[in-house]
Amino acid sequence: MTKFDDALPAPQPPPSRRWLAIIVAVLLGAFATVAAVQWRQLTLLDASVHYEGDNIVWSFFQLEAEYLKLRNTLRDIDRDPGSFDRDALQTRYDIFVSRVELVEPERTVAHMETRPIQVDTIAGLRAFVAGADQWLGPGVPPIDLAGVHAVLERMTPLAEPVHDMAMWANDTMAAQIGARNALVREQNRIAIALTVFQSLLTIGFAVIVVRQLRALEQRSGALERLAARLQEARRGAEAASRTKSAFLANMSHELRTPFQGVLGMIALAEDGPLTDTQAEQLRTARESARHLLALLNDVLDVSTLENGQLKLAPAPTALHELLADIEALMDGPARTKGIALRVRRDGDVPVHVRADATRLKQILFNLVGNAIKFTDSGTVLLETFVEDDLAWPAALCFRVTDTGIGMDPATIGRLFQRFTQGDDSHSRRFGGTGLGLEISRSLARMMGGDIAVASEPARGSSFTLRLPLVSCEAPSAAELAAAVPAVPDNTPSLRVLVAEDHPVNRQFLQVLLGRRGHQVTLCENGQLAAEAAAQGDYDLVLMDLHMPVLDGFAAAQAIRALPALRGDVLIVALTADAFSDTRQRATQAGMNDFLTKPVQPAELQRSLARMFGRARPADWVPTSARAARPLAAAPWLDTSAPELMFEGLPAGTHAQLLAVFFEDDSGSIARLSSLLNGAAGADLRDAAHSVRGAALSLGLRRLAATSGDIEDLTDTSGETAVGVLRKRFREDLAATQAACVTAGWIEPSRARTAAA
Repeated sequence: MTKFDDALPAPQPPPSRRWLAIIVAVLLGAFATVAAVQWRQLTLLDASVHYEGDNIVWSFFQLEAEYLKLRNTLRDIDRDPGSFDRDALQTRYDIFVSRVELVEPERTVAHMETRPIQVDTIAGLRAFVAGADQWLGPGVPPIDLAGVHAVLERMTPLAEPVHDMAMWANDTMAAQIGARNALVREQNRIAIALTVFQSLLTIGFAVIVVRQLRALEQRSGALERLAARLQEARRGAEAASRTKSAFLANMSHELRTPFQGVLGMIALAEDGPLTDTQAEQLRTARESARHLLALLNDVLDVSTLENGQLKLAPAPTALHELLADIEALMDGPARTKGIALRVRRDGDVPVHVRADATRLKQILFNLVGNAIKFTDSGTVLLETFVEDDLAWPAALCFRVTDTGIGMDPATIGRLFQRFTQGDDSHSRRFGGTGLGLEISRSLARMMGGDIAVASEPARGSSFTLRLPLVSCEAPSAAELAAAVPAVPDNTPSLRVLVAEDHPVNRQFLQVLLGRRGHQVTLCENGQLAAEAAAQGDYDLVLMDLHMPVLDGFAAAQAIRALPALRGDVLIVALTADAFSDTRQRATQAGMNDFLTKPVQPAELQRSLARMFGRARPADWVPTSARAARPLAAAPWLDTSAPELMFEGLPAGTHAQLLAVFFEDDSGSIARLSSLLNGAAGADLRDAAHSVRGAALSLGLRRLAATSGDIEDLTDTSGETAVGVLRKRFREDLAATQAACVTAGWIEPSRARTAAA
């Protein structure tokens, strides 16, 4: 029983309901009887009155009349040859023949029973017509007097059968009309009786309705109490929804933070001198990170898809470039597992189609990524072809086939359900949220297509995406230029105050702004930012929203409370939380603009241009994608980090940031080591998250993984679990520093830990 059940008495069906059911059943029976009587009457009426627009009896009598007219014409000619008119005789004969066809059994069987008198008479008439046609039929010589005499002799014996057949038809139809009239009279009597009966039932129904109304009045009080409780439950549900939104906002912030280092360092590297190969590699890495960020946005905002608020943006799309991007970005994970990734495009596939490239790429990334994830050896094939099937409109098909573990029918049946990923064993082994395929199929259906799957256990799987995409012309250079946002670079030198709690992100923003000639002051929390704004003159404040001591919202309000001109400084929000309510809160706190982490140099420049300068037109177009080099698989370090994320920066930037991290100027390592001496809790998880984000940005693979395991601890995790991770973290920290020294990333003299 729910908490609402005590507001209502146990439901007891009143006796009046049984009587109501009986009355309804009797009424239905009476109506069925009337319907049957009326249907029978209609059948008889239709059979006896309607025959293709003519009365059946009239057709029989017309036949007899035409027979007599033809016979009399023949007799007149036989008695008086001088009155012989061949054309009049021929016309009279043709009319008679046409009347024979109207009364044949095949024409009247639906309206009256066929009897021998009709069959025999019609047979005799047909025989007569067959014989008379040799004189009066089409294409024969004109009839002479001998022919007239012969036709008359053949015709005379038919007079009595024709008359008898007409009388029989008249009697038959008269009997049917009589039966119909009797049925109508019977139906009228039944209708009168039913009317009286229905009147009595209506009176009984009215009595029951009155009783039901009284019962409803007695229950109104209980319903009002129930409504009050439902209102209370609604308020609780709304509070739960707000809590969920806050959780998603926090999760968005935590997941976006690692992208700050990745995309930020890539953007800085792209500003430096690069070879063509390096530029392509950085472009591929940037596109990969941006695509992951787009997927994160979609997963966190899946409710937008459910509510139908997600809009597609179809545009001319080069399929060969799209497939090359997928091959370049997925080749690394495939090579890491020792899998061959192949991409094939049929010759009849159009070069350009009109599609939403971002959503199409999202679907294909998901399908190819799943194929690689669930395949331990062999091949993953992405093929594109045109399918023209009668059961499906002409469609462009993308088929992803793997040689992986495969699925049984039960697994396929729940494959597209949310938060479902095969069976439990697969979920534990391969991980994942279980949202990818559900989102992919929803996107495919929005595009007018669908996703089909075929699979067998241990024999691999095949996913086919069918989309009704139409070919189109390639976009012009002007369209390509317009599609690429302009990156303004003509803002004046500014005094910028940066409030950011993580040292790596602070240093990234300092380098980024310093390269453009801006003077930068750094603060590690909102309280220090508010104090700095009160003591100095700044043109701009870059304010992270989630900081210790004083968050960005409160810090912005504190700055706005300062006297002019310091209280009027421009403030730009920095956050990994892209939810609309966060933007609204930032605006309410007095912020002038909003940048989503990871902060991209182009986005930052556009924000500065909106406030301090004007943007210049874009003068470049993107090049085709080429395969990026796969990441090296080192046990302790991601050895590609300096090349992919720090190349193009001033010499020693990576080493300098590593030294800052290991010397623990921010105290994040020391704080995590200290908290590991106690029990699991929110403070421990926050400290682990901070260390993990910085370790990922610097390429410290094993240390980031260990910090992630600490971050996954729950409040119920025992002392043993915390102790194991405490020992592992300290060992990994020392081993990571040694690996950095061996790799030449840092000098031995700077390899010391705050934990020691």
